[in-house]
Amino acid sequence: MPGTVITDLRRHGAVDPGRLLAGPLRAVGLQWLEPGHSVEATAEGAEHALYVTAGSGLGALPEDVVQPDHPERAGTGLPLIDGTALVLPLGSRTVLTAGTAGLEYFHAVLAVPAVESSPEEAGEAGPAQLVVTTGTGSAMVLLGRDGARVRIRSLARRAMITSACEAFDQLRLSPGAHHVLPGRPDAETVLHVLRGAAAIGQRADEPDHLASDGDLLLARRGRTLHLEAGPLGAELLCLTLAVPRHRAGTRAALARRRAERCDRP
Repeated sequence: MPGTVITDLRRHGAVDPGRLLAGPLRAVGLQWLEPGHSVEATAEGAEHALYVTAGSGLGALPEDVVQPDHPERAGTGLPLIDGTALVLPLGSRTVLTAGTAGLEYFHAVLAVPAVESSPEEAGEAGPAQLVVTTGTGSAMVLLGRDGARVRIRSLARRAMITSACEAFDQLRLSPGAHHVLPGRPDAETVLHVLRGAAAIGQRADEPDHLASDGDLLLARRGRTLHLEAGPLGAELLCLTLAVPRHRAGTRAALARRRAERCDRP
């Protein structure tokens, strides 16, 4: 399918979206934390969209992380389990600590224009709040004529963050369900399959990819995507990313030139 790339994140861990996309996405991949290990995520100059895909752990502010001389803080923080989404708007930060089974999470880094990410402006606005959505959050349900269902759970919207990420959604398709993501000339799409499998194509009757658990699909602006869930259904994450028109042409041309250089013997 022209203008799209599919990658198995379970094999490759992360990809460079700049090879194809022109929007705010700077990095995307699956991250793994060993049991008991911690990592700090700070939204300085960029925002972060996280989604727990396996294991469990805790999320806490850096000052609330348990220290040896403060054992009473043990077990405090935000529980992180499979299905929890955590979005860090500009100026926010958190420390992720894996539980006894480790912690795996999807991680997208979203660039913020320099004029909007200055430390002075962030300080004036005060500390940003985390956007947290649990697996029990409400969802919109689309019911097809044949009884097939598509559940759409909103994890973040443009009004909650500064970057040009218009939407961060979780899609759950019942077995055989169809869903269309209309293409727009000013928006790119990123899909990550959490469970199951889905046929994906620019036409409903001609699927170009069979995406399964762990696969990531990047689609350039203007690409309409038709999804058809497999016999066990499909669950996906979907990022809709706005592309300023004056940047789209320039970055797309650079991406094509990079791809051409890589294809040369």
